[in-house]
Amino acid sequence: MPGVTSRAASYQELIEGKVWLGDLSDVTALVEKEHCDIVIDLRGEKEPTGKENPQHYLLVPMFDGCENQESRIQEAVDAVEKLVHSRHKVALHCSGGLSRAGCVATALLVRFGKASTIDDAEQLLRKMRPTISIHPKLMRSLNNLYA
Repeated sequence: MPGVTSRAASYQELIEGKVWLGDLSDVTALVEKEHCDIVIDLRGEKEPTGKENPQHYLLVPMFDGCENQESRIQEAVDAVEKLVHSRHKVALHCSGGLSRAGCVATALLVRFGKASTIDDAEQLLRKMRPTISIHPKLMRSLNNLYA
């Protein structure tokens, strides 16, 4: 496209052929190149515009620095699991793909049996995406759910 600058993808495949992790700027590539048909947006600061397609977009608002987000983490993980079992390809993102998306990705690695503990899942995730930096309060919520 004229005038469009392309950049290297910064997203990673989390669950082979099923779930990808990225940041907001990766969404178009995840849909077009990886054929993700569902986008899960974890940005708590996102105000719905009404243009989001409910068949292809799910907002699960999470916030860095807030306590007691176990129910939001659980909602996102349950949604991904249900979508994957229904044969959807899922793109998971927040703004920077570091904390909120990292938090849910860590939980997904445990849920899908790729890691047995949150610590193991976080180490595995850091190998895939070294920039991950899960906020301590989100990490506390993760440990409350999976300890």
